[in-house]
Amino acid sequence: MAGAAGTVPSTASAGSKAAVDTKSILKYGTDLQQTDSGAGPTLDPALMKGDPRQNTWGNLVYDNLVRVAPDGRYVPGLATSWTFPDDKTIELSLRKITFQDRTPFNGDAVKFSFERTLRGGNVSNRDFLQLDTVEVVTDNTVRIQLKTAVVAAYLA
Repeated sequence: MAGAAGTVPSTASAGSKAAVDTKSILKYGTDLQQTDSGAGPTLDPALMKGDPRQNTWGNLVYDNLVRVAPDGRYVPGLATSWTFPDDKTIELSLRKITFQDRTPFNGDAVKFSFERTLRGGNVSNRDFLQLDTVEVVTDNTVRIQLKTAVVAAYLA
């Protein structure tokens, strides 16, 4: 198992070239095995189908625009705030951050992700199917238009 802060334990002594202890590295297919007869797990959020195991890994790797707190309230995630201009519209203000490769996280990234997920056809959340359009208002603001008036359900 990897050591603290993502380091791999070494068998080398101080001052010598570090040798990696290969017994401490997890390997897919040997240490990490699929336990069902499906095509295998995916970490691509556009392809996740609601499998609890995939959701667990996905939640460890990816963040949400809005999270649900243990008490059921909606709390900020990658969106710092949101408004409901009408019953079919959600406008989100986005955090000013970057992805791990320094690509900006912005409205274009949100729009791309939503549209890619819909194109993939593997949407497991039925509410996601209510998505009509995603409009980039500014770099850090997106407007989501829904097909039907469902916003009131999220205000309760």
